[in-house]
Amino acid sequence: MVLLQLSNGSLTNSLGGVQVLFDGVAAPIVYARVNQTSVIVPFGVAGQASTAVQYSYNGAMSSSQSVPVALAARPYLRWMR
Repeated sequence: MVLLQLSNGSLTNSLGGVQVLFDGVAAPIVYARVNQTSVIVPFGVAGQASTAVQYSYNGAMSSSQSVPVALAARPYLRWMR
């Protein structure tokens, strides 16, 4: 498993040769491992009915898959003391 990497305080959009693109925009990657990758969907996807997702590994690009977009509930953070 390859865990997140920061560049100038931001998550990188390529990790261990992996990239995930939403409508051609590379998403920040939290982690990548065999058969599972965690990314943060770019803000530009908000408000769309669907988005085209592609996966790239070492430059080999998957075919584009259309995925429906749904609103997510706002996260609730509770600070413990």
